[in-house]
Amino acid sequence: MSALVDATPEMGEWSVYVGDDSAHLAGTGYYEHVLGGSAPPRHVPRVLWELDLPFRTVADATAPDIGLAVAFAIPVEDAHQILAALNHIFDHPAYQAHIRAHPPGLRIWRAETQMGFIRFYGPVIAAGSRAPWDIHDAVELHHHSLADLRRALLAARARRSH
Repeated sequence: MSALVDATPEMGEWSVYVGDDSAHLAGTGYYEHVLGGSAPPRHVPRVLWELDLPFRTVADATAPDIGLAVAFAIPVEDAHQILAALNHIFDHPAYQAHIRAHPPGLRIWRAETQMGFIRFYGPVIAAGSRAPWDIHDAVELHHHSLADLRRALLAARARRSH
């Protein structure tokens, strides 16, 4: 049931891959930067790692450069695109099947806006650089936490508009 989902125009620079129990949220321009030396892309997730991870209940990945992080950030101007990407994931049969079998988790995400980014604190799986808030091509997010991530995104947007 896993699949790269066709992006909608509302998703802009972002794309999603939906798996059986998680989804990957990917930006654009990362590989052009890493492989081709172009300017660092803006429309990609930035990841924050910590040595003492609070989300140990989620299985760690096996590769040494993949593991649990504690936060990711997106540009503030991309909030509506990320909301569209999350809504697109919610419509996918793999997400719906997972949620029927495993109800969504409790509130685990919080969001804050800083320096032109919305920072989401919660369980995220990423691969790549461990430098704080460094750019990544994608982040992996478990289905059981996506509804709460959407809630945190909407709350951050509401606070910003006041």
